[in-house]
Amino acid sequence: MNDLTPFDFALRTRILFGPGKLTELGDLSKVLGSKAMLVLYEEAPGLEEYVALAEHALIEARVDVIRFERIQPDPKAAIAEEGARLAQREGIDLIIGIGGGSVLDTAKGISMLTKNVGGVWDYVMCNPDRREPEEALPKILIPTTSGTGSEVSAGAVFTDPQREMKGTIVSPMNAPEIALIDPRLTLGMPPELTAACGADALGHCLECTISKNRTPLGRAFSYEGVRLAARHLRAAVHDGGDIVARSGMALAATYGGLGLAYSAAIGTHSLSHAMGALVHVPHGLCIGLIEPHMLLHNLSECMADYVALAPMFGVERRGRGDEAVARNFIAAVTDLLRSIGIPERIRVKPDQTTGEFARALAKNAKKSTPKSVEFTPAPLTMDDMVEMYLNVVHS
Repeated sequence: MNDLTPFDFALRTRILFGPGKLTELGDLSKVLGSKAMLVLYEEAPGLEEYVALAEHALIEARVDVIRFERIQPDPKAAIAEEGARLAQREGIDLIIGIGGGSVLDTAKGISMLTKNVGGVWDYVMCNPDRREPEEALPKILIPTTSGTGSEVSAGAVFTDPQREMKGTIVSPMNAPEIALIDPRLTLGMPPELTAACGADALGHCLECTISKNRTPLGRAFSYEGVRLAARHLRAAVHDGGDIVARSGMALAATYGGLGLAYSAAIGTHSLSHAMGALVHVPHGLCIGLIEPHMLLHNLSECMADYVALAPMFGVERRGRGDEAVARNFIAAVTDLLRSIGIPERIRVKPDQTTGEFARALAKNAKKSTPKSVEFTPAPLTMDDMVEMYLNVVHS
């Protein structure tokens, strides 16, 4: 990539980062609205204290509050549509999402659908007749996991069970006015969730560093995110109370979200979305499964990038040529993922043979997230995707 590639950059979101930042929610909110909807998980053990703190801060700032506690992992399009109808009935003028990527994406969907006609699928990228949203309610997004970076990105991903697909809405209207990142909110994440979310954050940063659609600024954010994840991911998984590691991963996830906003994901995300839609594997786990295979697939096109990233993972040149260093980099990323519990393969129970199922996944990946396939540095064919699936799933 030419470091002087022309680009157009506008960071719409104000970002507040650091332990204790949640206490500023009231003062931040009253400038944006007077009646807020808190978008929350249906069940959120361990977050009750922080939700209560947020609600108290809003009431103290004289912002009226209603709760919308309907969100589950892999958010359904219908739930965002339900939330938008409620927001319209209640006269909501501010949306606040407190949760992981599913909550934050749903908050974006509610914000957008409240001010536009139609439903989620009218706006997703894989719909050839999609509409462009014209406006949205202001929103504040507060992550409680360190994975998607949705708090700063322009994307929101939704599942449609009837279509058996995931679709992404990408619009400047999705960018929140404020991202409030308080790493304390991630301290209660169990190791398995920390690992899956961390694999997602690392994946975003790696992909946006090498994407064909990368920009100099997007690459800069992503590059720093890789460094932070390489340094802090293992510690965050193995010692959940380590606030330094938690802070490092919270910032890595945010940098990954900024990478997505100003570069783009590659085929790893296409393949992961299909697995989530058809067999409901958690998104971060899918990313961790597929990432080593995608890195290897792009080796010939991205060797210089891998060599540049290698020292972050402790890979030294020691007289080796570029290809050897690049392959050691891929091995080091793979070792990191294995050390936090991401398996090499997972078992699924499809109705078809494994080969038929892998081809069905590949078709879904190409249909649901075509741009990520397009932005993969090395051409990514149906046969390539089938081979990757066969490497990570077995029946």
